[in-house]
Amino acid sequence: MGDTIITWLWGGFSIDNATLNHFFSPHYLLCFIIVDAAILHLAALHQYGSSIHWVAFAIFFSIFIFYAPNVLGHHDYIPTIPMSTPAHIVP
Repeated sequence: MGDTIITWLWGGFSIDNATLNHFFSPHYLLCFIIVDAAILHLAALHQYGSSIHWVAFAIFFSIFIFYAPNVLGHHDYIPTIPMSTPAHIVP
């Protein structure tokens, strides 16, 4: 199963021109998709307007991101010391 997926992703049995085309095309088109989405977004804002709900959400989200960024972090978060190995990692 893995070899089939790799062959399909690569476009052949090795990384070649087909592989570069597979990965270059979406990355090239992605910028146009983003610009189109931004234009549609501006058109929707112009037609329907913005509501206080979005502003309240933006304020809440900004406070959450800028003042409490580690709230959803890992529960066993321990500040590390770069020059020492953690005790639970043994050879």
